[in-house]
This record gives sequence, C-alpha cells and structure tokens, in this order.
Amino acid sequence: MPTSAPSHLTYLGYTLGANKPTLYFVEGRYTQEHSKATNVGWHPIHSFHRGANISKTEHDRYSSIRNDPSKTKEKKDFKKDFLKGDFDSNAKDAKYFECDSSDNKNWSAHPSRARLMEIGDQDFDQTYDAKYAKNIVANGYDAS
Repeated sequence: MPTSAPSHLTYLGYTLGANKPTLYFVEGRYTQEHSKATNVGWHPIHSFHRGANISKTEHDRYSSIRNDPSKTKEKKDFKKDFLKGDFDSNAKDAKYFECDSSDNKNWSAHPSRARLMEIGDQDFDQTYDAKYAKNIVANGYDAS
C-alpha cells in the first residue's frame, strides 16, 4: 500500500504510462495510473536503490521471466548484473528499471513501462516539469 510522500522531494523525471506519467524522485516514485490499484500513489525507495534505463532487449528478457517461479536463479542473476550496470542504455527505446532493497541482500525489481525522461534530456516534455510533479504528489491527482 502506498504511503505519504515526504515534504521535501528532489524531482528526477517521468516515465509515460497509458495517459499520465509516473513521476520519479530521489526519494521514491508517484504512479498516477496503473492497471493494479495498489501501484497507484506514492512508493518510497529503500536504503539501497538503483534505477537506470536499460536496453529494451534486457527489459523484455526480464519481463518474460518475472512471474515464472521456475526462473528464480535467472531473476537473481539478472538483478546482480543490473546492479553492476551491465544493461544500462541511452537508446531511445530503453526502458526504466529499478532494484530496491532495505538490507542490501534481498532485492525487489520494478520494470517500468517506458524510458525515464530526465530533466535536461533533449526530449523532456516540460509539461511534466518539477512544478507539475510536486503538485501531483501534494494533491494526489492530475491538477493540470
């Protein structure tokens, strides 16, 4: 279940969902819309965290093994390689991927639906600037 966002947030950028972007901050992410209701809202990051755009090929590979209980070793190996930076990509079709842990041992993975558009990127849409993002998190809805 999502928790409340802290009062001070450092905005990083967004990934586009179906209609509304997921907003990323140093402190966590705010998902505006998702097919799973539990994914909507504020999600803080843990003490240990790494997020990066990864190649579409690797993102698709992880997505294909993600929910397969027989692929535990493959998922663990994927996370290990991701944490080393092996899949980082600047390609336009790259997609954002996060690994998060509270103990630096048990890592959860979160593949995003799209590439993280960071502030300063050439194709960053100013519609989703820091003012927009902080307003959404503060109000809990798209106030534009």
